[in-house]
Amino acid sequence: MSVPRPKRFNQKQRLASARGWLHDQKGKNVARAYRKHFGVDWATAFRELEILGIQIPADYKETVLRVVAASTEAK
Repeated sequence: MSVPRPKRFNQKQRLASARGWLHDQKGKNVARAYRKHFGVDWATAFRELEILGIQIPADYKETVLRVVAASTEAK
């Protein structure tokens, strides 16, 4: 079985696809859904959503990135 198509996209393809995907997105945590749908890490999800014009609270972003860095360091 091959990898789902959205997870094989490069950044240019993800941004083009995400415009339509965001229009249909109804969840409250867009960054988490973006990360799971396109198979990217948190930092990439935050950066690309900001490129697309989605505002992400700075405190949420800092907290998530700090937790991810701590868990990576613990491994």
